[in-house]
Amino acid sequence: MKTPKARHAVLVYLKLANDEYGSEADRMYLKDLSMTLEQAFQNKPVGEFDGDEIGNGFCTLYFYGPDAEKLFDAALQSIKRFPYKRGSYAIKRLGGKGAPQEKIEI
Repeated sequence: MKTPKARHAVLVYLKLANDEYGSEADRMYLKDLSMTLEQAFQNKPVGEFDGDEIGNGFCTLYFYGPDAEKLFDAALQSIKRFPYKRGSYAIKRLGGKGAPQEKIEI
């Protein structure tokens, strides 16, 4: 019997203009970014973009798939085109819950 690969994750935390829900400009950029990521991940076999969440001064983007490195590279291609604030970072989780993680400043 074949054991399925652990599901890797990439969580991207984009710093917003304030400590709550960001500025109106932040939210407009994030709406565009979310649509761009949805389209980009439809055409890439690396995994899925599972949406975003805004609050506490950050927008969190969720990505899941079999390889965190490939997920991060695919996500970063789209994220680089949008303005984000200093203090933004990503967490790569190399497996299921409790697996090793790596924090990357972006």
